[in-house]
Amino acid sequence: MSVKEKCQAKGITWVGSEGPITTKIAIVGESLGAEEEKQGRPFCGGAGFLLDSILSQVGLYRGDIYITNVVKIRPPDNEIKRISELGLTIFEFLPLLKEELEKVKPDVVVALGALALEVLTNKKGIMKWRGSILESSLIPNLKVIPSVHPAAILRQYKWKPLLWLDMKKVVKEAYSSKIELPERNLMIEPSFNEVKDILRNIKSDYEKVAYDIEVDKQGMLSCISLSPSPEWAISIPFRKAYSSYWMEGEEVVIWRWLSEYIFQAEKQLIAQNALFDNMWLVPRVGYFEVYMDTMWAAQLAYAELPKGLDTLASIYTNEPYYKDERKVWKDTSITRQLWLYNARDSAVTFEVALRLEEELKSLKLSDFFFGFVMKLHPILLKLQMRGMRVDQSKREEIKKELEDRRKELEDAFGNVNLRSPKQLSELLYGKLGMQKQYHRKTGKLTTNKEALIKLRRKMR
Repeated sequence: MSVKEKCQAKGITWVGSEGPITTKIAIVGESLGAEEEKQGRPFCGGAGFLLDSILSQVGLYRGDIYITNVVKIRPPDNEIKRISELGLTIFEFLPLLKEELEKVKPDVVVALGALALEVLTNKKGIMKWRGSILESSLIPNLKVIPSVHPAAILRQYKWKPLLWLDMKKVVKEAYSSKIELPERNLMIEPSFNEVKDILRNIKSDYEKVAYDIEVDKQGMLSCISLSPSPEWAISIPFRKAYSSYWMEGEEVVIWRWLSEYIFQAEKQLIAQNALFDNMWLVPRVGYFEVYMDTMWAAQLAYAELPKGLDTLASIYTNEPYYKDERKVWKDTSITRQLWLYNARDSAVTFEVALRLEEELKSLKLSDFFFGFVMKLHPILLKLQMRGMRVDQSKREEIKKELEDRRKELEDAFGNVNLRSPKQLSELLYGKLGMQKQYHRKTGKLTTNKEALIKLRRKMR
């Protein structure tokens, strides 16, 4: 008996797929919700409306897309883990999903949500893998791009731009079923002379250079990578396991070369979160200017999005998620993985920077970013490294004034816990007799931020 027949025998509502069987794009969700069960079609209701809206924004029409779910019934209370209460398992639905996709033969499958990601690629962590271009483990050579499920976005609306960006990538990838990932030449374990030759080559032939460092568990600078192009990068090690990689004299010379050929050579230097890296580099190569911090650029362009390199890589490159590689070397003394990870970071940062430059131009923010935002970097770096002067006597004077004021308030109103809404309410609306403020939605008495701002305005 097929899983569909089992469901029908149990009286469970079954909702199949929707859309043409010859299409470039297929969307796979998790299971039915209440509205899908009621209307008898996948992705309707609030989640479906959101999905349709995003599809139209990126130039897609729902009627041209094959839409289905891994599980074609509604689990108890919409909790997929409770499907066993119906006498069923997720695995029973997989042969049918495989049959569907093999019949449709789409160029790309959009896996919406954690279950679709795991079923189609055998990977876990939708927020890690979303936006990556992956090969399906269910059907070899099938291209899969995971993204956030619209139902999850209704609970965390800040994720909506991520689904929109992922669907824009889907549009680009739907022109071919071929999985094309970046090819990067990541150079590790260079000899002393190779380091010198490569640094000289970068100095003479390249204008822009992305860099990145890694620090080990002992708080030692382990390696530095340089990338003058998205196609290649070199990782120069300084630590191997828990000992020095170079002879003492060689390491001193390499740092001199790095200063002379790269950091003091009037290059357009690029980094992700440069303030962290430069805390380690400045004592070794001296102060230098940073042309672009990709984290700062992303913050300016899209303040609502996460700024980690993993998210930026998923938006601006075809590099699949790789940040878990860092955990491998963090927990062991294996260093080859560390160097490869380090080199990849620089190459990815360079590619992200190129795209962000275009983005800032299109948003007409280039002049502001390079002429003002990045000019703050040396100021903040020196403040971070050297601290700032504090007038201790003035500090103590202000502290005493505030302490005296606190005691005056305590004498006047008693020892009130300002973190307690109840005590604060009794103080403001009881003892002080201030105009009562009510929550706009609940209609209850409130001392929330909005209420306090209103009361403050009335005191002026």
